[in-house]
Amino acid sequence: MTVLFAASEIAPEACTGGLGEVIAALPRYVSASARSNHDVAVALPGYPALMEDATPLEVTFTIPIGDALQPVTVFERTQADGTQLLLIHNDALFGRPGIY
Repeated sequence: MTVLFAASEIAPEACTGGLGEVIAALPRYVSASARSNHDVAVALPGYPALMEDATPLEVTFTIPIGDALQPVTVFERTQADGTQLLLIHNDALFGRPGIY
């Protein structure tokens, strides 16, 4: 089974508190479960802190923001603990210092 977590932050690179800590720990727990055959990934905004060493996938789409459609590109990155990150990137939305 494939499990996808979607969140706005993850520890340690893009974290302001508890949510980032939980999202960092939960995929590791699900993957390490004794009976787990799950493929686990986390979808996150493509904040600059997460884009280092990210590889673009051949996936692009648009998302509605107000009255406009914003094009986004999906990037992939693997954290040191093996967690796969899918980064939804658009400079107009996430190209700024910090995460919020």
